[in-house]
Amino acid sequence: MLQPYLSEAGQANSAIWQAIEKQTAELTDRGLRVLLIARHPDPKLLIDQGDESRLPEDMQPIGLISLSDELARRSQRNAAALQRRGVQPQDHLRGQSGNVGGASPQAGLPDDITLVSGLELNEMSGRAICGGAQKATIFGAHHAAAKKKN
Repeated sequence: MLQPYLSEAGQANSAIWQAIEKQTAELTDRGLRVLLIARHPDPKLLIDQGDESRLPEDMQPIGLISLSDELARRSQRNAAALQRRGVQPQDHLRGQSGNVGGASPQAGLPDDITLVSGLELNEMSGRAICGGAQKATIFGAHHAAAKKKN
């Protein structure tokens, strides 16, 4: 996350950060993924050091980019038809835990669905995973290392 590198703009009580959070929440509530774009006034400080690379302090936020997941054209209609027939659609997502549920508004799923992130799955026992699968609508990715432990 860029917030620690934004100096004053990244302070929780700054008007800039509050505006970023507000707009990000509005976009993610619609099922969009949001990227914060930042720059530094001295590009010479942006040095590629491979895995050891670090951002300099005093980065400046310059915008947000929102992206939608590409869903099948009929996904909303299909989800609604399944729900009318008493079927509870489930989505087993791959990717980062913060993405769990991101596409559900676009697919027409209701707001009151139960989500289980990959991080939550990694902490669950095998029995808890089975119980969660019966209750949850959307599942995050479950890491292979965690599967071995269960």
